[in-house]
Amino acid sequence: MKALFFIIFILFFYTNILTQTFSKEIERSKNNKEIFYKNSILITVLPIKFVLNNILSKNTQDYNIEVILKGGADHHNIDLSPNLIKKINSFNYILTFNSLEIEKLLLKKIDKNKLIDLYNDNYLENDPHIWLSLKNLKKIYLNTYNFLYNIDKNNYKYYRDNLNKVINKIELYNTLLLNKTKNYKGKYILTYHNEYYYFAKDYNLNIISLQYNESEISLKDIQKITNLINQDKIAFILTSAYYDNSVFFKLINKTNKKIKIIVCDPFNEDTINIFWKIYSNI
Repeated sequence: MKALFFIIFILFFYTNILTQTFSKEIERSKNNKEIFYKNSILITVLPIKFVLNNILSKNTQDYNIEVILKGGADHHNIDLSPNLIKKINSFNYILTFNSLEIEKLLLKKIDKNKLIDLYNDNYLENDPHIWLSLKNLKKIYLNTYNFLYNIDKNNYKYYRDNLNKVINKIELYNTLLLNKTKNYKGKYILTYHNEYYYFAKDYNLNIISLQYNESEISLKDIQKITNLINQDKIAFILTSAYYDNSVFFKLINKTNKKIKIIVCDPFNEDTINIFWKIYSNI
């Protein structure tokens, strides 16, 4: 009888230890975010995450979302090590614009069955920043919603409501910009590089850049831009936060002209806010 009680005690003791250990492992996993998600989504660049977050809103508990190129990373180059490729292919879905050089390079390495291309229309040859257009952004949001609808139909009404709110804002901002840019008919936007060609195209504005593609600006180009400034043909300057924008101040000081300089961060700001910033400052 004593032996039986001893065996029962031992079984109870070890069962209790195992239960506590298992509970601790679950808690540790939660703390380390080592939990199982219904869907794991890899994103190439941050602007896609802003789109996804605006539709998901608070309903992110079932999603593990990571970004390949985070803020400050060089979007032209990345070290595609075997470990990184293995990690990339471990995700259920990979969301991309398929426009940046690094995205095109990734397409050669990843599982095509997991790829979700959020923009399928024609690209401007010299500008891969397709999200810097409210017309394009509307399509991107619709494609993102369709993606979420296909993988999570139970929450489609919630996603649809969030989508409609964003689309209404996009259409409002587009109307505001259409009306305001009429004042600059025939004039130029001066930019540093190639980020804002879609924007200029949407509002029938001319555009000229200090650095076209990856070519350094020539003295002839500097003179051309200086002449446009002197002739009051530059409507405003639209540049990005990661450039040395002191060159614009030098040009303005040289010509004694007053031109608004609008600085945005197209890779690290919610794109919708960028358009409001442009509208508010021109």
